[in-house]
Amino acid sequence: MLHTITVQLGYYFHSQNLDYCSVTAQITNGCSVCWGNDTKTIILIELHGNWNWHHIESVTEDYLKLMNSVEHRVHLIFHPVDNKFRLPTNALSRIPSLIEMTHPREDQTVLVAHSPLIKGILNIVGRVHGLQEAIAKYHFAKTLAEAYDILEKYDMEQKQPV
Repeated sequence: MLHTITVQLGYYFHSQNLDYCSVTAQITNGCSVCWGNDTKTIILIELHGNWNWHHIESVTEDYLKLMNSVEHRVHLIFHPVDNKFRLPTNALSRIPSLIEMTHPREDQTVLVAHSPLIKGILNIVGRVHGLQEAIAKYHFAKTLAEAYDILEKYDMEQKQPV
């Protein structure tokens, strides 16, 4: 049985600038999806506790609604709320479909993960399944604030004249 609860997640402080946004998210089982900033250029996907692949699949509709509500490029941040990025069972077989499931307006993705194992697994999956180009848009951060910093730096670099 699927249970959905709406909760107020509070404020996220971005780096030294103390930019913040107040977000309301749907927590569907082990994941929540919400805008990560006021300009709607970041979607924050929070992973709660022992999430699994079904949880990710169950929030896909919410992710698509947010993506389809804007006309510009949008970044993603996957943030484990308990600061432990665990891969559920069948990770090697399920990750390729997750990577291939991208929206045309999806830009960079940051995983808030302390484990070099996650990065290694993504690289292996990318090589084995021919997804190196898709994997290139993935970045890793140790904290949520660092994830925002990575995306801010990326956006600034994109604005620089060539």
